[in-house]
Amino acid sequence: MPLPHPPHPHPHPEPHWTFESFLKGLIGRDIEVYFINQFYVGQLQSVEDGYFTMVVNSAYYLPEQSITVFSRSVEYLRILN
Repeated sequence: MPLPHPPHPHPHPEPHWTFESFLKGLIGRDIEVYFINQFYVGQLQSVEDGYFTMVVNSAYYLPEQSITVFSRSVEYLRILN
């Protein structure tokens, strides 16, 4: 008869943290999103797997525009409020 396997040292799986799970807590807040060549300032609207949307409030985008940002393209993110 084979010996039973010893119990896993952590019976509960470790929580899985993602950039998107972090962003979901920031919906409605103002953020700056930096890319290699540009940045956007605006309010975070929604977060999905792999991307998020924000309303950009800039002199370059009048009236305000909603944009989609792919999470992997973000170099830096700053929370403004």
